[in-house]
Amino acid sequence: MRAVAKPRAYQPRVGGPPLLFATDVRMTILVTLALARGPLRQKNLWKHLGKLAKTALYPLVERGLVAMWRLGPSNVYVALDPCHPAAQPLRRFLLRVAELYPGFVTPTYGVDDRDGGDPPLRPRRRRDVRYTFGDPIRTMVLLLVHLRGELVGVDAERIVPYLERCSVRDVLWMYRAFGLLESRYVVQNRRHANGFRFDERHPLVPYVQEVLAALDHAMPQWRVRERRQRTEAIPKRSDPRRGRRKSGQWKW
Repeated sequence: MRAVAKPRAYQPRVGGPPLLFATDVRMTILVTLALARGPLRQKNLWKHLGKLAKTALYPLVERGLVAMWRLGPSNVYVALDPCHPAAQPLRRFLLRVAELYPGFVTPTYGVDDRDGGDPPLRPRRRRDVRYTFGDPIRTMVLLLVHLRGELVGVDAERIVPYLERCSVRDVLWMYRAFGLLESRYVVQNRRHANGFRFDERHPLVPYVQEVLAALDHAMPQWRVRERRQRTEAIPKRSDPRRGRRKSGQWKW
């Protein structure tokens, strides 16, 4: 089997897990909270990971992966958010990451960590699950591969706006470099293209698919295909309708 070149930007730390959440620090925070199996006081989390992880925590809170609440003037607690649509599959995925990759240490509880209680419940309608794996493109590409079984790069580019097509290609090859996806040449419309599908040999693929199944249940499939339907309705260059048009007719 021919080795696949990994671009420098796609490489995680040596012996570390794939950068599914955009950065290695975010993955470390999520795995640490999963190993804690309960709320942690924020200052104890900094003692365990260091203050360099402080700036990476707040994006996880904004994306709904981590819950942060305050009890008193200086008691701030953090934990995995149980209100996320894929909360349980995500926890199983993170625990599996801790088993496969060394370097993750279970945090020790402090005396005041026991008083944090349970994370507050927040309405799910305020959460955008497209930001689960960092940004909408990274999440939607994995979701499309999960829904279709095999995703051709040309089809993926038709779903997103023109300015983001390069990002879709980069994300597909990034997951290919991580080992989560495998590619093969396919013939589509008399042209050769790259088809991407999950590599079942990777130990994290079943857990990633569980997370994507939960996200698909929270976000109906018609939302995924909505942009594709609008794009395919645009007349092509060879269509005689492209030319002079009346006001409000055939907008593209």
